[in-house]
Amino acid sequence: MNTINGVRTDDLVSIVDLLERRASAHPDRHAFTFLKDGAIESGTLSYAELRAKVAALAADFQQRGLAGRSALLLYPPGLEFVIAFYACLFAKVAAIPAVPPRINRNVANLDGIMADAGATTILTCASQIEKLRTLYADQGNATIYEMVVTDTIETELAMHWQAPDIGRDDIAFLQYTSGSTGSPKGVMVGHGNLLHNHELLKNFFSLDENSRYVSWLPHYHDMGLIGNIMQSVYVGAPCWLMSPSAFVKQPACWLRAISTYRATISGAPNFAYQYCVDRMTDAQMSGLDLSSWRVAYNGAEPVRAATLQAFQQRFSACGLAETALYPCYGMAEATLIISGGRIDAAPTITYYDHVELEHNRVVKVAATHPNAHALVGCGRESARDNQQIRIVDPVTRQVLGSGACGEIWVSSGSVCQGYLNKPEISEQVYRARPDAVERSFARSGDIGFLDPDGELFITGRIKELLIVRGRNHYPTDIEQTVQRSHPALAIDGGAAFAIEVDGQERVVVAQEVVRESATRFDLDAIVAAASAALYEAFELQLYAFALVRPGRIPKTSSGKIQRGVAREQYLADGLQALATWKLPAQEIEPAGPVSADEDIDLQDQEVVQSWLTARIRRYLLAIPADIDPDLPLSNYGLDSTISLQLVEEIARLTRAEVEPTLLWEYPTLNALSARIAQAA
Repeated sequence: MNTINGVRTDDLVSIVDLLERRASAHPDRHAFTFLKDGAIESGTLSYAELRAKVAALAADFQQRGLAGRSALLLYPPGLEFVIAFYACLFAKVAAIPAVPPRINRNVANLDGIMADAGATTILTCASQIEKLRTLYADQGNATIYEMVVTDTIETELAMHWQAPDIGRDDIAFLQYTSGSTGSPKGVMVGHGNLLHNHELLKNFFSLDENSRYVSWLPHYHDMGLIGNIMQSVYVGAPCWLMSPSAFVKQPACWLRAISTYRATISGAPNFAYQYCVDRMTDAQMSGLDLSSWRVAYNGAEPVRAATLQAFQQRFSACGLAETALYPCYGMAEATLIISGGRIDAAPTITYYDHVELEHNRVVKVAATHPNAHALVGCGRESARDNQQIRIVDPVTRQVLGSGACGEIWVSSGSVCQGYLNKPEISEQVYRARPDAVERSFARSGDIGFLDPDGELFITGRIKELLIVRGRNHYPTDIEQTVQRSHPALAIDGGAAFAIEVDGQERVVVAQEVVRESATRFDLDAIVAAASAALYEAFELQLYAFALVRPGRIPKTSSGKIQRGVAREQYLADGLQALATWKLPAQEIEPAGPVSADEDIDLQDQEVVQSWLTARIRRYLLAIPADIDPDLPLSNYGLDSTISLQLVEEIARLTRAEVEPTLLWEYPTLNALSARIAQAA
């Protein structure tokens, strides 16, 4: 019998059963606390309180006739989302977690998701409802959807909840993977998939009765939702949540919460660990005690050896154990985790010939070899959970032996049911069969190999997905957004891809110009328009842009964009570009924190604008000599991460609380400086 924290888990049928058992076994045990600004406890739920609120809201959903339908969840980070998500499970409503749109943002991506799922209901909270109504009204579709406010339901309604008939194969929620312009793809995550992956996570991370969670990861992303919110319920562990913006504004709040609450497990994409190394000061490290942190998992984007080494070196003085750093691998199509390492071992870092790897050949070399490239092992398959990882030649479908590069395929109970309403692509991705193998596998689209000890190493991707700061972006979405940004750019004539710069993935676009503009074009205007469009749609910063003649973007004989070829040509200066643009190397030191005694006349708009200009110049890699005060700052590459950092600087300068949305609501220098001066 498999029991954890007083609850038997091996005979569970659904996530509903799980929460019911948790609330019954330990009603007063701490479930969730939300930390406002990453530090202030602003709400706490016990398991009994969580269950009561969830059942009441689920009863409301049942009375509204939502059972058996799907609904879009638009919530800021907080306990309101946790309650609404579990209420959907209790009412047999297929939840669709998504990021709430900001002011003046287009909702076409959300409309596409709603249409694909056949959803007509939006669930949200009181703090968001007026903004959403205004946003949808401004775009002419306010009457299309029913908007339900969920945090005003009385808990007495819980007595009217009727437990639905739920099986392991029933859909728990839909995890959408597409960007704003591509065809939305909703991964159908079943209750059985979740329970299987929860057990995988428990075994990989050696979770037990003493586990304690801290998370700033987005609640609408599988790592934040499944790996933290839902997993903490599975093991009955307390979980402290904070917003992603709190972490970006002040990364020290993440590690401080781990130290304060003696968290044993917390993780993030690779960029977050590097962000802490780069941004945290010695003063912020003072008093940190990270000795409780047993599992600092690192996934969702390529794990960098240099980042692991830098993080360990920086924070070992705070008690961080070398064995705490835990690289792992997973994907939404397999619910979440696929492979993980030993809990009592340091990360596996091995050196391989990068030239050979580019040709999918595995040649191990010494660290001193001129072609040495460090790869981080992402663990192994779980032998006790009926799971298999195979490396397969994507063309011949032959299973490859140890040390051979190929596509990573996985078979387990965590592999989801497919994409909603897309049977053909689901068959290709979820039910692939290697040659001479009866068992079906899910194709990851990632390239890697297994070493002789069974350790999985990731070397690249077949699918042309770009992973920037832990978020997936489809190149078609980026290409179409850029092409619509300026009339000189040809439709269906661009290639978006990522290159590694200083250990981070950066976005590059190679784009054909229309024939009538081939001899006369304004590169600065094109780059400004493309940069602003990418920020508006995806909060991405454009790193480089190559403008090429019509017909020069490499394509297959059937007209498909060859992004890999375009990337190779770009790196080899073989694109024969008409003009190129790239963020030059930063010539000044990165922006440091505002001094505690820094003082300016906040009521003088010109003084404030001068201060803002100086700060922005220190944050951005490159900007022109003069910043147009009436142009959106996103035109100059001010992405979401930098925006939140600047908001924190403004809060320190003004000694006042500043909303994270400040730069989205006042996007130009003139508007922003006027707002600060008026508020002083």
